[in-house]
This record gives sequence, C-alpha cells and structure tokens, in this order.
Amino acid sequence: AECPRPDPAFTDLFAALGRCAMLFGRDEMALQAYAMAMELCTGREAFGLRTVVLTARMAILARTAKRPEAGPIAELARQHFGICFGGGEENFKKANPALC
Repeated sequence: AECPRPDPAFTDLFAALGRCAMLFGRDEMALQAYAMAMELCTGREAFGLRTVVLTARMAILARTAKRPEAGPIAELARQHFGICFGGGEENFKKANPALC
C-alpha cells in the first residue's frame, strides 16, 4: 500500500546522503538529497529548525558550487530563519556568515 504523505522519518537519511555527497564533491547529488530531505521534512511542519539547517546547507553548497539557483535558495534560507528565529538580517548574518 502506498503512503498518502511522504514520511518525514526519512529526512535524516537524505540529509546524511547530502552531507556525504557534498564531502565527496558530488554537488548535484548533494543538492538533490537535501531537496528530498526538505520535501520530507516539510510534510510534518513547513518551518522549523530542520528546515532552517537544510536550507542553509543548500544555500552554502549552491553558492560555493556557483549554481544559478544560489540566490533563490539563499532567500529561502533567510525566509526559514526569519520565521523560526526572527531578528532580521543582522541575526541571519551572525548565524550564517558563509552566506553573507
């Protein structure tokens, strides 16, 4: 039987796959794994600590790999950080110096 909603329990698995792929220089695979982790994670909650971490990792990876989607991913990271922690751009810069 198929599950009507993706199971967020697999978020950590895809996040770990993304981290491993990143360490081995497989940027495209890492971005795909992080994107899948985001999709699974947001099945339970749209914004949370996990989404903040995942979007920040994706943004850093996209930026260092000079991907065209780096800007939009960084904005998504700012959005998730702002909703979860507030404090505006100053707090985002303190928490994510690699993106600023």
